[in-house]
Amino acid sequence: MIDPLLSKIPPHDLEMEESVLSSILISNKGFDDIEDLLPGDFYKPAHKKIFQTMLELKSKKEPVDLLTIKTALEKKKGLKAIGGIAYVVKISETAPLPTNIKAYANRVSELARAREMIFIATQIAAAGFNTPNIEKYISDSQSAILDIQTTMSKDKFTTMSDMMMEALDRIKSAQKSEFKLGLSFGMPKLDNYMQVWGSKLILLAGRPGMGKSSLAFSIAVRLGFNREPCGILSIEMDKEQFADKTLSAEADINSMIFYARNSINKAGYNKLSDAASALADLPIYVDDSECNIEDVERKCRKLKKLGCKIIMIDQLNQISFDKGLAPYIGISKNCAALKRLTKELRIPIVLLCQLNRNLEGRGDKRPTKADLAETGRLEQDADMILFLYREGYYNKNLDEGTTEINLAKNRQGETGTEFQVLFNKKRGMFQMGA
Repeated sequence: MIDPLLSKIPPHDLEMEESVLSSILISNKGFDDIEDLLPGDFYKPAHKKIFQTMLELKSKKEPVDLLTIKTALEKKKGLKAIGGIAYVVKISETAPLPTNIKAYANRVSELARAREMIFIATQIAAAGFNTPNIEKYISDSQSAILDIQTTMSKDKFTTMSDMMMEALDRIKSAQKSEFKLGLSFGMPKLDNYMQVWGSKLILLAGRPGMGKSSLAFSIAVRLGFNREPCGILSIEMDKEQFADKTLSAEADINSMIFYARNSINKAGYNKLSDAASALADLPIYVDDSECNIEDVERKCRKLKKLGCKIIMIDQLNQISFDKGLAPYIGISKNCAALKRLTKELRIPIVLLCQLNRNLEGRGDKRPTKADLAETGRLEQDADMILFLYREGYYNKNLDEGTTEINLAKNRQGETGTEFQVLFNKKRGMFQMGA
């Protein structure tokens, strides 16, 4: 049975195509208004050849008229294929308003994107009948469609005048507390330095045992109570652990007794119920399944559609990459892909990263940017880098709760160290500041 879609004529508008070509013949200044139009956007082969010839003449700084087009096409032995000079003359007599060339070109471009979408959709449908990897099929399909959206977007240059006026408006509004720009992590000092909004990749790095996951979860819960939707891709820790940790911290009951028989009395269970009710209302979305980078990209797009203003990914080292790649290369490629994803989604991504064990041999085990060197090209892609360190983890004579969060890189502000966030070992969560 023949696919009914294949028997239909693809969408096009020959009159609009002729109007674009005619407008240029009337006035070569029309090129200035159609810089994004491509020969492939034309449906009729003759129109593609004529427009390509026009662009070639323009690139040589030659006038574009009936004579120059005729001569150029004769040199390429392409005049007969388009219907001879008589067809070009016919187009020139279409006589539209050349000042409307931008509107004509936009219509031609829109219909070209529609044809491309039909072609891609047909390919997606055909591939879906015989695909061994459904997750990759879905991710590749989404990417193919997004590529069309990208080609549709036109260059939009903003003047310095507009940018400065917008910047002053933002600053003025912030000074009057009319709105809050960015998200607050609950770090009294660093929140003043960090601008957590827009396309930012925030790296949260540390050695195992420092509490990277717990810190990310603590920030997410704080954001949730502030009614800021947050997504979590918890590749390393399962959702049951996340639930137990947050419930333990909110109810102030040690999670170690949660599953010990007869260890929680009625009052304790009431506290847990109240805590669960409060946490249940938080706009936090968690996925704890294993992921490759295509899975992560797909899930992040879904989280953005759910309204998430920030996404936590725990952690980079757990995102699988192509077999045969060295870890350095695989991790670097995944990190670069996530940086591109922040630009696509226009929301921050907090990416957890485990540092290598080299720093364990030092006297001062505080992480530095040099410790990222063998982990991948992370420093280059990150907009901000946060290092998590607890001296009490190594020295049992010190308080394990004392925490240092070092903002070691910040593209848009100062750097510094936060000391006002404490780790609650019994609850497995951090006590965030004001």
